[in-house]
Amino acid sequence: AGYGRAAGDYLLQDSYVGNDFFAGWEFWDAPDPTHGAVRYLDRKGAISSGLATATTDRVHLGSRGAAKPGDGRQSIRIQTAAVYNAGLFVVEIEHMPTGCGSWPAFWMYGEDARGGHAEFS
Repeated sequence: AGYGRAAGDYLLQDSYVGNDFFAGWEFWDAPDPTHGAVRYLDRKGAISSGLATATTDRVHLGSRGAAKPGDGRQSIRIQTAAVYNAGLFVVEIEHMPTGCGSWPAFWMYGEDARGGHAEFS
């Protein structure tokens, strides 16, 4: 058995790079659905606190310090409303944090995340 061959060339549909990186993303600021000790910041809070920055060649998504009792650690969670039925996805990640209580990941899921997803962490 061999690998399939693409029927044609890939065409760039979307590119999320540069100073306007966050224009293509929504900031999740609802309570954590897994009930973790985290407090997701909205776009304004994430950018003004320096936890979300974008330059011509780099994007930074961060978290802040230890979780405060009853409040959670400030963090960033973004998602796009774009829908893809198939494709080649290229993500260059320079650094992913590790440690107790962190779960850095790149997820892809359908209309209902409970119905299946792919997680790259």
